[in-house]
Amino acid sequence: MWRHLKHAYRGKRLLPEKATSALSDLLRIKELEVLLEKLRKKLDIQGFLGDYYKNLETDEVRKKIIEALQTAKNIREAFPAGLPLSAQRILCGHEGTSTEILAIAKELIQNWGEGKELLCQLGLEFLEGNFAEGKPLGSVIAICRVKANAVEELYSVWGKLNSLLKETKNISLQDLENYLKEMHKVLEVNELYNKVTKSLATEWKWRPQDTPEAWNKVLKSLEVWQKVVSLMDVPEGTVPPSLFEVAQRPESRPSCEQLEQALREWEKATEAISERFESPFPKVKGTKPLIEASFQELEEHLRAMRDRIDEVQDYLDLQRLREALAQEISNEAVDALLNMQDLPTEKLPEVVERLILGKWLDHVFASSPPLREFRWERYQQYIQEFRELDAKLEEWAFAKTVQELNERRRKIIEDKPEVQLIRREARKKRRHLSVRKLIQRAFYTILEIKPCWLMSPLSVSYFLSPDHQFDLVIFDEASQVRPGDAIPAIYRAKQVVICGDPKQLPPTSFFEARILELAMSDEEMDEEEAYIPLGESVLESLEGFLPSVMLEWHYRSKDEKLIAFSNHVFYHGRLITFPTPQAPGRDTGIRYEYQPEAVYERSGRRINRKEVDAACQLIEEHLMKWGTSRSLGVVTMNEPQKEAILDELERRGRKDDRFHVLWSQEGWPNGEVFFVKNLETVQGDERDVIIISTTYGKGTDGRLTLQFGPLTQSGGERRLNVLITRAREKIILVTSLQPEDIRLADGQGQDGLRVLRAYLRYARDGVQPVHFGKGSTPEQAFESDFEASVAEVLQSWGYKVIPQYGVGPYRIDLAVGDPLDPTRIQVGVECDGATYHRLPTVRERDRIRQEWLERQGWKIVRVWSTEWWYQRRKAEKRLRSELEEAFRKAREGKKMADRCPQTTRNKVKRVRIKSVDLRSQLLEEKKVEIYHPTKSDFYRGRPRIVNSENPEARRNLQDIDKEELKDLILIVAEVLVPCDLEYLMRQVANLLGFKRLGKRIRETLETAIRQLCREKALVLDPDREFVTKASPRK
Repeated sequence: MWRHLKHAYRGKRLLPEKATSALSDLLRIKELEVLLEKLRKKLDIQGFLGDYYKNLETDEVRKKIIEALQTAKNIREAFPAGLPLSAQRILCGHEGTSTEILAIAKELIQNWGEGKELLCQLGLEFLEGNFAEGKPLGSVIAICRVKANAVEELYSVWGKLNSLLKETKNISLQDLENYLKEMHKVLEVNELYNKVTKSLATEWKWRPQDTPEAWNKVLKSLEVWQKVVSLMDVPEGTVPPSLFEVAQRPESRPSCEQLEQALREWEKATEAISERFESPFPKVKGTKPLIEASFQELEEHLRAMRDRIDEVQDYLDLQRLREALAQEISNEAVDALLNMQDLPTEKLPEVVERLILGKWLDHVFASSPPLREFRWERYQQYIQEFRELDAKLEEWAFAKTVQELNERRRKIIEDKPEVQLIRREARKKRRHLSVRKLIQRAFYTILEIKPCWLMSPLSVSYFLSPDHQFDLVIFDEASQVRPGDAIPAIYRAKQVVICGDPKQLPPTSFFEARILELAMSDEEMDEEEAYIPLGESVLESLEGFLPSVMLEWHYRSKDEKLIAFSNHVFYHGRLITFPTPQAPGRDTGIRYEYQPEAVYERSGRRINRKEVDAACQLIEEHLMKWGTSRSLGVVTMNEPQKEAILDELERRGRKDDRFHVLWSQEGWPNGEVFFVKNLETVQGDERDVIIISTTYGKGTDGRLTLQFGPLTQSGGERRLNVLITRAREKIILVTSLQPEDIRLADGQGQDGLRVLRAYLRYARDGVQPVHFGKGSTPEQAFESDFEASVAEVLQSWGYKVIPQYGVGPYRIDLAVGDPLDPTRIQVGVECDGATYHRLPTVRERDRIRQEWLERQGWKIVRVWSTEWWYQRRKAEKRLRSELEEAFRKAREGKKMADRCPQTTRNKVKRVRIKSVDLRSQLLEEKKVEIYHPTKSDFYRGRPRIVNSENPEARRNLQDIDKEELKDLILIVAEVLVPCDLEYLMRQVANLLGFKRLGKRIRETLETAIRQLCREKALVLDPDREFVTKASPRK
């Protein structure tokens, strides 16, 4: 550094970089001087350096100091744990130390660094610390001897390599390693070269020269031959025998140039063929292009193309269709379809359709903001608001109608003559104007007070004048109205609506013929003979002349099985019905009660005694289980069976007070009292439970005659349709017939018996008349892939899923079984699929159907397809949560829904008119008197009635004088006229103390009525069902 500074400051001009370097050196010298000064003050330098302190400023002394420091460093590396005391004495020149040992120590110290570096280059590890650990020096010497031997061998190889490479300078240890590796590779290559040369010479008769050019030629030839072999249909790594033979004969073996030329011509020809076809050219075996196919594959492919040359036009058509399809979807999708080898041909149209529809759906969603922005929460809120507003609209319409009617009544002038006439007649107790005269004199005032009139077709002609007009006339049960009877009502209508079911009772003269025959003679007639068809109804007559609409919604049946048979057989599946949930304790459906020992008394009373007993027993069971909470009715096939059931109930009622509730007017729901009716009189009635007695069966001789009353006549199937659709919740079929008992020849008529046989099988076996679903298996029953996707998720959660649940055309998309109770199926999942969109109006889709399903006991969870496809995770989470909540509510066991089929109930306070007490009126007018058993039974000209306070003190029917009975009938008829004939007979029986109209009582009263008709004291309407006039007897 000092020399450098002296050289820099000899007066020469310094460069900027030299000046900077000099300044740095000066600063360094200054720092060293400061450091040296500190050491002098802190330490005794002279005592520490000893002899080295002398002449410290000379270069020789400084060199010795540096060597001493390096020696100390070597000693510390050799003894990291510390130098033993003996060694310290030797190194410090202690007295008594051998001169020889001291010389060895100096030599070890001097050679320490060089030896350690050499060991590191050789990759050998020096055992540092052996001296410090106190190990014997012999072990260290042994280790060093092993390492020394390795070094000697290495130096020997090193020397040979140097002589081999003819280098005068020594090589490094790293170079030595690289040279050895290269020599190893050379030896391996030489061995391989000898092996290949020998193989070529022996197997291929070919020995190239030992020059790079010759071997490059060999490699090129082999590459050409390898390409030729690759184009031949042989296993990989092998050579065809024919090619091997040619290659072994040098005289006939083609040259490399010839082979290359042949391959180029082959590739050129292949490209020429490919260019003649539009891309993509059909590949060999559907996978390889022509250029990659083997000679054999290409030959077979070209031969097949030649054989199918006639199909070129089909191929062109395929390409044209492919282009057209690619425009609709994409080239990638078309190529993928064409390359799908495992896709069945018959499935291709379906897959293409789905691809096109998927692309179309994306376009529709992109261009339709309502679909693109659909959120189920917002839509569900809209539906709820619509339901509430629609219900309020119904209430408003009802209230508005009542309000308008009340306004019309307020405008009636009190001093009008018609109003005074009506009030005067209302105050009278006797000698009233006839209804007909009152209507004729005050028709328009009555119409303003009561704008809606309920009348029969015959009463229209009897009570109304031809000039009395109505804005609207509605015919109900028009299938039973004859065209001639309907004309007077149609004449008085500005607008007419004719309602009826052409599949139910047609117009007949059944009751009329029977009454007329009874009136003309004392002989009885069989019902089969009394039945007289009267042709088509006004409903059928006007069908095709007036616009018509079918009321498709069916509300009556709370169990779909009750209407499923009629829906299929008579209405061709057009009725909208609702599936029935399955819940513990639900007692609905059809019950088949077979009476194998029952006998039909064909030639006697025309009854089936066993069925009578069975029907009465079922009535008793109903009363014990349900009481009057479920209304009940019994229907028979003929009137004698009806009378037999009534007689049996009366007999049992004398012994058991529980039967008295049957005839009570109170307790039954909605005033639907118990009844027993025959087939001809049951239309229009409905009850919760209907017991049907088929009556007819095998006789005492074991034979079955196919004489089933009206069922065997034309239109018998329509009567049966009426019979089996009267129940809301349950039908109990009491019969002695099996479906196999009714044997009919092919082509034979009697549709009524055919339908009866089918219904017996349906009730007994539970066989559905038709399957409205898509298929017989659950996989086929899904209406859409959307439903199948939802069902798959539900099944993965462990739920049992029944697709398209129900027996009618409208079904629950997915019925879900309760995992805790397999017998309960009350939760349904509705998808916005075909069933949802099939309903034409929002009110039907989003309100009525949902409300009615809930009344049936269903818990409905709705899934929207838009949410399912585009927000799947969110939709699944909501579905699972709502399902769990629905099952929780279903398990709570809520009561069954209201029986009323209306969507809303309007509570209106009804003003009751005090009814006339017939008994009190007759006693007050002294037209009758109370019967007393203590008095004489001689008739004195005033009919006697039973004492209401002592109803048991009544007379037997045979003890009543015939004239007294006729006078009582006539007196009652004068008060009630016009009235129904059946009602007249019941009132007379009630006055005489009989609670019901039994067979003997009916026959006695009918005989008296027949005589009054002959005397012209009573006048009946043409149908013999209505009393139109009663006049005093002559």
